[in-house]
Amino acid sequence: MYKLLILAFTILICFGCDEDQPTTIDIPNDIELDLDQDGVSDFVIAYSLRTEGDPVGNYQAVRMNIESLDEDQVLKNEDQYQLIFLKETNVIKTEAESPFFWETTNPSSNISTPIARIRTDYDETTWNDKWKVFSLEENETYLIGFKLLDDNNSQIGFIEFSVDTQTGQFNLLKTEFL
Repeated sequence: MYKLLILAFTILICFGCDEDQPTTIDIPNDIELDLDQDGVSDFVIAYSLRTEGDPVGNYQAVRMNIESLDEDQVLKNEDQYQLIFLKETNVIKTEAESPFFWETTNPSSNISTPIARIRTDYDETTWNDKWKVFSLEENETYLIGFKLLDDNNSQIGFIEFSVDTQTGQFNLLKTEFL
C-alpha cells in the first residue's frame, strides 16, 4: 500500500507540471490614456492580481481592465457575450442606440470593464502560457468606443489597440474622434 502511494506521489511530482509553464508572472504597469491630449488622463489600463474560481476550483488571475479616471464612458453592447469590443465604428453615437449603451467604469462605480487576463491552473501556481483577450474573435487589433465628458460637452471616438498575448502589454495604436 505504501509503495503504491509513493509511486503515485512520484508520478504527480514528475509529471504534474509542464516544464514550459511558468510559476511566476510579470504584471505590466498600469497605463494612463490621455485621449484628447489635454494633459489630463481620461482612462487607465489597470492590472490587478486576484483569486477567482469556478465550480472546479480556485485559481490566480491577472486582469487587464479599462477604467475611467473621471466620469468618461465606454460603449458596450448588451446583446453580446463580450460587451466592449466593436467590429465597426459607425455604431458610436453621442446618444447610443439599443443594443448599445454608454457606461462609466471606474473604481468608485465598482464596475470594471475587462479586456484580457492570464490565469494559473487550479494549482494556483502554474501560469498559462498566453494572455486571453475577452473577445469572441481573436484579432490582431481591437476597437473600443469612448465618450469623454467635460462640463456640458462630450466628445465621442474610438481607440484601436493590440494586446501582446505573451507579456500582457496593452499597445495603443490609434485614437480617433468622430
